[in-house]
Amino acid sequence: MAQRGVGGGLEVHHLNRIFFELGDGVSDDDPFRHSQYSCPCCWKQWKTCDECCFGFPIDHGIWMEDWTAHLEYAADAACQTAEQPLVWNLLEALRCGTALPFAISEEALVHLLDIAILTGNKEAAVLCAERSSLRPLRRWSFYGMFNTHRWDNSWYPLTRESDTEFERVLVRPEPAVTLEPAVCEMLLAALSTGVALQSLHTSLGMAPAILIPFRVALVLCRVPCGFADLVPSLTPVPSQENGRTADSSW
Repeated sequence: MAQRGVGGGLEVHHLNRIFFELGDGVSDDDPFRHSQYSCPCCWKQWKTCDECCFGFPIDHGIWMEDWTAHLEYAADAACQTAEQPLVWNLLEALRCGTALPFAISEEALVHLLDIAILTGNKEAAVLCAERSSLRPLRRWSFYGMFNTHRWDNSWYPLTRESDTEFERVLVRPEPAVTLEPAVCEMLLAALSTGVALQSLHTSLGMAPAILIPFRVALVLCRVPCGFADLVPSLTPVPSQENGRTADSSW
């Protein structure tokens, strides 16, 4: 660490942070350009929609350089940073609660928190959050966390037994929402440090659409039980038998 000039205190430039760079020279109408953004609806605009938020109050945070990048790309860049010996040793020391022989500036601590969250290092993230009142700001979106299959307006005929007869009923299947393991670890680290995502929701299908709040998406993905204590009002998914659809009361 002394070789990086950390002896007098760790500053953000010592981390040699790697950020995802949005593709310069890519046409605005190129589909790949859309995929680089965390929320295709908002892109790099300073606004949010029903499907995205900035995670923490913006007056208590520091904007990350790749704040609008898709979480997958931001996480890949954070993993590259975390692989550097200095950053790896710092995160490991924080994870284990080891005392450091030098001070860490608050800005550097916020970047370490961002790296810990994006790499799913829950223990290090929690300790960073405890040591700083500031938080890393970036766009968190439903699109960036969950894989959803948007239906058409079809209802699927199924046959089931009713008393002594068979009847044909129209049942819409459960929304197809999945969560990658790496994203699951990232979310657990993020929620453990207070990232507020419970207001996010998306809609699947058309006329009528099925509203999927963030907490319900977690239930559908069958996330580990530890998530239940981190998301307000996490409730079971209601039945969708006999053509009933979900509503915003989930």
